Amino acid sequence: MVPRRVDKAIAASESLPIPSSQTKTSERLPPTEVTAGILFNYAHEAGGFTDLMDLSQGFAGPAFRVYLGRVNDCQVAIAFPHAGALPISDAAVALWQAYRPFWIISAGFAGALTPDLDLGAVALVSSAVRISPRGEGFDVGTFVPSPLPLLRQANILSARLVMLRNSPRATEEKDRLSKDFGGDLYDCGDSSLIELSEFQAARVLVVRVIAESVGEVPSKEALSIDKHPTWAGRVGAVVGSLLRNPAAWKTIWRLYERRLIASDQLAHFLATSIAHLAAGAFEPPLAADPTEA
Repeated sequence: MVPRRVDKAIAASESLPIPSSQTKTSERLPPTEVTAGILFNYAHEAGGFTDLMDLSQGFAGPAFRVYLGRVNDCQVAIAFPHAGALPISDAAVALWQAYRPFWIISAGFAGALTPDLDLGAVALVSSAVRISPRGEGFDVGTFVPSPLPLLRQANILSARLVMLRNSPRATEEKDRLSKDFGGDLYDCGDSSLIELSEFQAARVLVVRVIAESVGEVPSKEALSIDKHPTWAGRVGAVVGSLLRNPAAWKTIWRLYERRLIASDQLAHFLATSIAHLAAGAFEPPLAADPTEA
């Protein structure tokens, strides 16, 4: 059942209100514990997973939307943005306060920086580096070691993520990112991902599926479409590209088809992994040492 979209704040537990940036009303839902809270960088990355969910509830806040439902007999909550990139830190706090997930999963697409990552490969991010506007790299933390049952699946690798403001424009730039910063893949999502490495309330997993091979860079059509945060803007960019160059429909269709496939691949991995995570979900959360308080 597709949930009715409501014009109200994302619900949170009575004891822990959502930050003011996400709150418009005083409405609250009773807390519901879930196995995983999944944060999708962009709305189009979530499509495959929402198709697999038995949806029960949906809520729309100012910046992002939350759906609650079940996958493989496990209760999950997902968040994805209305437009642009998901504010990852805010969404993680909102899902934690509302549903107490045992796992927080950041999920999305990425581009490969090494030939080890083929199209469709799933990477579990073990560390990340953020590149400044001046081209300097800053290590931003490490993430919980990936559960072995996940790494034992075919075509799953542990990888280092390079976080960029803008996509590379040439393969030489991708080579430099790999050599200078030890990167295996890159994305241009919200930089608050770095705060998840210090998130103490739940275990954190960062998952990326490769939607761009090492020998490719985004086409000018893709760059034109992606710079618009809203669906209306993206439709306008598609129409504009076709008016300027009718032959661009092949590139645009290929982009659409590849993202559709990547979304399904990401959804399949997440759905099959939920059971593995649920099996260890009742391990104590990674809380701070109380002796340091």
